[in-house]
Amino acid sequence: MKKHTLMIDFEDRVGLGYEIFNCFLQKNTSLEQMEASASGKIYLRTQPIETQELVDIMDMIKNIHGVNNIEKVPYLPSELKAHESQYVFEAIKEGILVVNSQGKILEYNKSAIVLLLGKGIKDEDLRGKLITNYLQLPFTLRELTGAKGTQRVKLLQQENKICYLNVWPIYAEGQLFRIIFVLQDIEAVRKLVYNVTILPQMHNFGDIIFQSKPMRELVNKALCAADSDANILIIGESGTGKELLAKSLHMTSKRKEYPFVAVNCAALPENLLESELFGYEEGSFTGSRKGGKEGLFEFADKGTLFLDEIGEMPLGMQAKLLRVLQDHKARRVGGLREYSFDVRIISATNKNLKEAISIGEFRSDLYYRLNVIPLIIPPLRERKDDIPLLAQHFAEKVCQKLGRPPVILRDDLLQELLKYDWPGNVRELENVIERTIIFNEGRELGAKNLIFDRTEFPVTLSPDKERILMRVIEEILQRDNQIRLKDIMEMIEREILLFLVKKYRSSRRIGQVLGISNTAVINKMHKYGITY
Repeated sequence: MKKHTLMIDFEDRVGLGYEIFNCFLQKNTSLEQMEASASGKIYLRTQPIETQELVDIMDMIKNIHGVNNIEKVPYLPSELKAHESQYVFEAIKEGILVVNSQGKILEYNKSAIVLLLGKGIKDEDLRGKLITNYLQLPFTLRELTGAKGTQRVKLLQQENKICYLNVWPIYAEGQLFRIIFVLQDIEAVRKLVYNVTILPQMHNFGDIIFQSKPMRELVNKALCAADSDANILIIGESGTGKELLAKSLHMTSKRKEYPFVAVNCAALPENLLESELFGYEEGSFTGSRKGGKEGLFEFADKGTLFLDEIGEMPLGMQAKLLRVLQDHKARRVGGLREYSFDVRIISATNKNLKEAISIGEFRSDLYYRLNVIPLIIPPLRERKDDIPLLAQHFAEKVCQKLGRPPVILRDDLLQELLKYDWPGNVRELENVIERTIIFNEGRELGAKNLIFDRTEFPVTLSPDKERILMRVIEEILQRDNQIRLKDIMEMIEREILLFLVKKYRSSRRIGQVLGISNTAVINKMHKYGITY
């Protein structure tokens, strides 16, 4: 025997209810619950009865005048609403807890258990327990009184699990009545941010334009390396497309659903680079963010961290990075506790790192840690077969951006492009094509339309600079009656280096001022016999 729920569709008339109840009385059966709906239906819950008795009662009710239909249903209307709410409650991926004003948990969903206690724990009953047993709140419940709207906090949970917490206080007659806690797994939040902001800007190997043999060999090697977890060092001159290759590697790997995070190691001073990579705790330095900040190693967990211009990283930072890569653990600036991470490292440089090692500017142990798989991008002058294809690609891209019809690049223009050495590589080619299209309105572009970066600007010297230049020329004339441009340039270069060495006493800083690598500065100092 079991209980049954019946739904009766009827047309209202006097005495109908009595006749329905009489059917149950005749079978000596009681009703446990009854609900009526505004749509002209009655719902009845019986006490436990035999199936045959239920069939007999339903047949009797069907024969009552005014009854249109009778059928079994799983729930009473009130139960159905509660079940639907519960299904929605459990379907939500965020963890939800309903807490009273004393901090005791009244209701929660399965996601809350996973976020609070970890995966695999399903049976623990949280009802009646204090929320503070599970969450280290940065405020007291009393402090919520009078708070309006949702408050958002970031918490570091057990086992270094980070989640976001939304707190929504509910009031009744001016008093704190309930508090809704909504927990969001930071990994899910990161995926959302990545999919909305970063993923649309990502590239894959199909975005690399080439037809030359050197590039085909490089791409084949990169495809083989993409799905491994081995660290990759991309080597190439400025403008060859190192970041494009790094993004393609990420998007072809098993980590493509997780963040790709790029950081320029040359753009930040050492102290800021450390806090960016490893994060910092609140109050660790003047101007630090309230609540601290997670580092890029934390944010890129399970994804890829792209360290661009790794050759410009200061030596002190190199030592810290090496230890982190060895242990797969890091500590925030100002923090005591280490956190683990799972990050693949792709680094890139336009420097000769072996040469930097020989002069003490790069650690050999870090080099071998990063250089598990080297990928060397050939400069554009060594793969000129790609130039016509790239030029046409950039022309289509520029025309689309400008809203102009496509242009035709004539053979004489392409031949002129092939003669050039492209010190700025693919980036310079893109700039030349864009500049040429912007300043020419014709549909066909030839060699005469090309605008290289050879524009001559009038040179004006201040009186002091003019006197220095004249002094250099006079010194050369006293030594030799013939003026050679090479001699003038070398003397000026030496004077500039002497001045900067005296002022900065750092080849790295001098290189930043002059826009050249510190290796080039050291070579020039050796050439002119300049020491610190």
